Formats: sequence, C-alpha cells, structure tokens
Amino acid sequence: DLPTFVPTPLGRGMLRVEVVAAARLATNGNACNAYAALLLGAARQQTAVVKGSTDPVFGESFAFHSADGPAPLELLISLMHRTGERDECLGSASVRLSRVLHAPGRALDEWLALHAPGRKGAVYNGKVHLRVHWVPE
Repeated sequence: DLPTFVPTPLGRGMLRVEVVAAARLATNGNACNAYAALLLGAARQQTAVVKGSTDPVFGESFAFHSADGPAPLELLISLMHRTGERDECLGSASVRLSRVLHAPGRALDEWLALHAPGRKGAVYNGKVHLRVHWVPE
C-alpha cells in the first residue's frame, strides 16, 4: 500500500499507527469476522479481516504522511464485523493527536474502550490496543 498523506500544521512528518489487537468483541454473542478501519482526516486505511474471533490479533501497521496545511484533530478507529451483506460497526474510539504530540517520545501504547454506535457515551463491551507514534521529518 502507498502511504496516505494528510495535512498537518506541525510540518512534515509521519503518524505511525499499529493496530495490535482487540478484545471482547461479539455480535449477538457470536464470534465475529473483525477488521479495524482507521480514519485521519479524509485518509482511510483498514486491517485485514480476522475471521471467527472475539479477541482478534491484527498486528498491522499503517503510515499517515503529513503535508502542510490544516490538520485533523484526531485519529478515529472503528471495529467492524464483516458480514455477507453489510458490514456492522461493533464500536469505535478516537485518539486526539495532541495527546500523541505531548506524550513522552511522542508515542502512545494503550487499550481504548470502544463506544457503541448510536449510543452517546455508552461503552461497548470491547476494547482495541493501539500504538501511535508521531515521527517528524
């Protein structure tokens, strides 16, 4: 895959995102065919589908390269369930880029709670493990 370019006021650099794993995912009590979709501004990338698991291990890394200009404020991640007809959103989380920039080494390594789609503030019984690192050029 070619790197995705996003505008940022920080100058040139790269946001590296590793989707490590997810835990406690389910669709109506069943195992799911899960993948993670990442959105930073208009740039979108996604992991491969891990079939039949409530605790998928992704281990996939992505690079969002910057350009000058206005920046997105956060990285959005949605955990999706691949179905035969329409994919279903299991939950989503976000990482504010200011947290990454002010973290030691400009890096975060944490589990994020997934929020249920359509339920403001409600936490879905699931979480996603991300490693996010800003690398200036």
